[in-house]
Order: sequence, then structure tokens, then C-alpha cells
Amino acid sequence: YQLLCIYFDKTNKQLKLNLEKMNFTKKIALLATVSLFSICSVNAQMVKNDFWDLSDDTLLDGKTIIKANMLGWTTRNFGFYGERIVFKNISVVLGVNFMPQGSIPYINKFTDEQFIRDIRVNSFSITPEVRFYLSKSEYGKGFYIAPYYKYERFHAENFSFEYDDNTDIKQAVMVNGDLNTHSFGAAFGAQWFVGRKKNIAIDWTIIGVHYGSNKGVFEGISDHTLSAQEQAGLKQKIEKSFNDLKMGKKQIVKINSIDVGANSVKTGIESPWALFRMALSIGYRF
Repeated sequence: YQLLCIYFDKTNKQLKLNLEKMNFTKKIALLATVSLFSICSVNAQMVKNDFWDLSDDTLLDGKTIIKANMLGWTTRNFGFYGERIVFKNISVVLGVNFMPQGSIPYINKFTDEQFIRDIRVNSFSITPEVRFYLSKSEYGKGFYIAPYYKYERFHAENFSFEYDDNTDIKQAVMVNGDLNTHSFGAAFGAQWFVGRKKNIAIDWTIIGVHYGSNKGVFEGISDHTLSAQEQAGLKQKIEKSFNDLKMGKKQIVKINSIDVGANSVKTGIESPWALFRMALSIGYRF
């Protein structure tokens, strides 16, 4: 084993090679040292690249994303989400949705009944979830599965509940009420980062399904003073209305209470609750 030494001979302007022998043990030690420094350099560069991919050109560490659901705007349902990346393939998300007071979205396309069109509703929901990213991209990118919990409150008012009084004249009770739901489910989707700095997030929740229960209380005031007979008749009509809500032969609404007075009515109900969710959100990573 020899060390290659190069020197320049000024006399004859010729390049000459001088080989010197080196101890075998020293040679192995040198090679091992060079290899160790090479491995450390590569690993450091990989860590540096991961860090740069995540946080370079961002306001903070690149692990926080704020998003808005574009699909919800078409139904007057405004959704905003905050996502925090906690590990390479795990993040936590908190979603908040609200729908301002107004008619039931697109109700005019489904019914001509004016009393239904006159109903006014608003809603609020909060949805914490945990995302598990399945692709090798990780750090909030690629396909994901997300188990979640959803709380949602609906408020309805200006609902006219009609009944016949003792003289067979139609009377109406204007009903207002709140419905509170609790459910658990899972969503499937994908997220991408675009733009020159990869800080624009596109989050597509392809489908989500949740199941749980709801409880509601509805109260109404009547301008007409109800007789004892009318109170009994109104109570029977309310019971029949809810008992007729069935899935197949199974009754889906349980009536907890019905209180009918001379000028008021109050009804408490509960039932199973199942819905699906979809979203197409655009956000910023910082």
C-alpha cells in the first residue's frame, strides 16, 4: 500500500510520481475515519433537508395549518379548521362550523309548503379529530384516515304547528327549539402542499360518516287559549307526528315529555343520529 505523492520538477518540466509505502493498520484507520465522517455528513444533511422541507420560508415551524372549507359556503355553512402536525405521520385537527340564521338551504327546490319555507334555522358544531397519514410523504401530506368526534347544535324557529280547535277552525302554535347531537365517526381524505414555497394546503375530505344520538326540546306559544279538550287533542297530534317517524317498522324518535298548557306546549325528544361529511378546504401552512 502506497501513498501517491505528486511533485513538479522545475528542471525538466516533467510530472513525476513518488509512491511511499504506508502501514496497513494506519490505512484501515484512515478509511474508517473517512467513512464515519461521510455517514455523519449524509445523516446531518438528511435531517437538515427534512427540517427545511417543513419549515423553510414559513412564519413559524411549518407544522400549523389554518384552513377554510370552500364547499360549505354553497350551503351557508362556514367551516374553519386548525391542524397541528405532532409527528411525521400524525396530526390533530380542530374544526368549527357555523350556519347563520336563515331558511333551510335550497328548501325551495324540495317543497312548495310555505310553512316549511318559513322555518328559520342556524347551527354550530365543533369537531376534534386525529389524522393518521398513510403515504410515505408524511408531515401532513398524502392520504389519511381520521377518527373524530362531532358535537352539533341546531336551532329552529318560526315553525308553525297547526291543529283544529273545538269549532274545527285551524289554529297554529309557533314553535322554536334546539337539537343537540353527539356522534363519533371516521373520515378519509388527502392533503397536498402547493406553491413555490409549498405553504398552500389543499385538503380534500373525500367522505366521512358519523353516528350517535341527539336530544331536542321544542317550545311553542299559542295566541289562542286552549281548552282542556284542545290541550288533549294537541298532545295526541304531537305524539302521532313523532310516532309516525319510522325507519321501516322501527320507531326512530323517542318522546321524553309533552307538556301542553292553556297557551304553551313543550316537547322533549331523543333519537339516533347519523350523517356524512365532505369538505374541500384551502389553507396556509406557517
